[in-house]
Amino acid sequence: MDQAAAPAPAKIPFLVDFVDRLYVEKSFGDVDQELATQIKEDLYDDAKDALDNALVNAIPDELLEEYEAILNNGDTNQAAAFMQEHVPAYPEVIQQSLVLFRHGYLMEAVL
Repeated sequence: MDQAAAPAPAKIPFLVDFVDRLYVEKSFGDVDQELATQIKEDLYDDAKDALDNALVNAIPDELLEEYEAILNNGDTNQAAAFMQEHVPAYPEVIQQSLVLFRHGYLMEAVL
């Protein structure tokens, strides 16, 4: 029996906006729509990985197993609530992660 693939997780709206602005700022010039879409998809995945890593690194070690169990449960609302409750300076961790990602991404153009 064929099983349908699980739907892709919903994208984070503020991260989609961040990627859109970063794409424009990077100025790729005249690329076709298919390539632009692929670049944005890759950029979103990289930004999300950087954000996830920053957040996981900010979780106190004694709570990592609890957070992993929440992630395995697949409840993104519960995961976000956990982060807000247990990560010191949660909004600042997000902001700093995206600032560092942006800087690194834009610096690739000049290297």
